[in-house]
Order: sequence, then structure tokens, then C-alpha cells
Amino acid sequence: MPGAGRWIFSIACCVRERSHRPKAGAVRQLICRFLGQDQAQRVADPPDLDCFGLGRGFRVGPLWMSRLLDASILLSFDRTGYRRHAAGFDPTDLAVDLAGRVCLVTGANSGIGFETSLALAARGGCVWMLCRNRERGLAAVREVRARTGSRRVHLGVIDVSDAASVRRFVRSLKARVVDVIVHNAGVLPGERTESADGHELTFATHVLGPWLLTNLLLPRLRKSRDARVVVVSSGGMYTQALSMRDWEWRTRPYDGVVAYAQTKRMQVVLVELLAAELKD
Repeated sequence: MPGAGRWIFSIACCVRERSHRPKAGAVRQLICRFLGQDQAQRVADPPDLDCFGLGRGFRVGPLWMSRLLDASILLSFDRTGYRRHAAGFDPTDLAVDLAGRVCLVTGANSGIGFETSLALAARGGCVWMLCRNRERGLAAVREVRARTGSRRVHLGVIDVSDAASVRRFVRSLKARVVDVIVHNAGVLPGERTESADGHELTFATHVLGPWLLTNLLLPRLRKSRDARVVVVSSGGMYTQALSMRDWEWRTRPYDGVVAYAQTKRMQVVLVELLAAELKD
């Protein structure tokens, strides 16, 4: 893709917080059983690094920690996993100037989408907060503007599960260049629901919508000197293998959690296909 800049498609794993906290003794036993007591390093951790509920004075070495805990949904894809990895973050990675960059975030009125919009606006980006509900979207835009002082925060009303809505938004977007798309919008219905186009809602929101929005905006992404397309997946995908059997749940009994996990797995495959197709 000449002139498109360097494409990086990222997968951000986000998992809803567990309502319970594992008992420290049980976690200690689990770690020692898998690693052996000689591998479990007893060091005095600062209180802010005690992110596993293990108590002070107990820590697992970084290499073994990654091998064990990153394979565990319980201890890797929740708040404790974030805190563990955050200890190795480089703060200078966030010292970026996004002035002049156009950033689109779906599902932006709350949660990860809102926080992403807030961070992008704080760094000078022109942020389009894409929301399904106008009233909640406007409230979120006002809050981001108030907290960042930026006036370059805008609302785009869009239902990602509805192809006509996606097309309307793309036609209305005046920006000639798009630098960042963050596909964050997500649903987890308790019963099978169809989108306006007759597709199962989870599949339409997590897979069809992001694919369509990205492809419609490709000409503008190609004009960016350093474009990014980010898909917010989930650690829940590890509970399901990729399956092409009745992915719209037309014949089998509906399970919203499984549908969510399967479409999150599909998102990862989608990212791989896009990265291969759009590689410079």
C-alpha cells in the first residue's frame, strides 16, 4: 500500500472484572505446585506491586510469572493482570503528540471506549466518539471536553451492527484523512437478537461492523502517514476455538457468553487477515 505509512493492527485484550478475589493461600499453592518452591522468589514487594492478593514478601520471577499466569484467564485478563504487566510499562510510550491526527473510537460513551477517547483527546488528537445513543454520546463528549479542555472532540451517531448506519456515518464524516480507528463497541445479549440487517447481533457488532467500517475508510486511512486500526478483543476468546458451524446461531440453542467468546476469536482472525491484506 504505497503512501499508506506503516500499518499496525493491534489486539487489546479486555475482560470484565471478576467479582471475586482468589484466596492468597490457594494462589500460593498453585504457583509453587507448577513452578517448584525454588522458582518462587520471596522478595519484599512494595505495597503497590502486591497485585495478586498474595501478601507482601511473595513474588514470582518475571519469566515464570509470564509463562504461568499469562496462560490463566483468572490471573491475566482482569485487573490484577493489568497491574502485573503495568509494572513493566514505559511511561514515555504515552508521551506522544497527536495534534492533527483524526481518531475514531466506537462504543465511546463509557468504559474502555470513553477512557480511550479521553486519553487521545488529552494528547491533542481530533477525536470522534462513535456512539449508538445520541444523548449518552453527547454527555460523554461534554465530559471529555471539560476534562481535557479540547474542543476537537466530536460525536458520531452510529450503530455498528447496522450496515446502513455505518455507511451513513462514513458519508457524513468530513475528515479527508483518518489516522486511527479503535473498534471497541461490544454487546453480550442474553438471548438471540438480530440486527437491522437480520444478522445475529453479537456477530454483526463484533465482526461485520468493524470489517465494513474499516474497509469503507481505507481510502482515508491510506492517506495517513502512520495509520492504526485497533480491535479490542477479549481474553474470553480463549474459552472457544474458531468455529464456522452455525456462527449466527440459527439452529442451535443460543448461548450469549459463547457467542461473545466466538466473535472475539473471530476478531483476532479478522485482524490477521487485514494485516496480511494491507501489509506494505
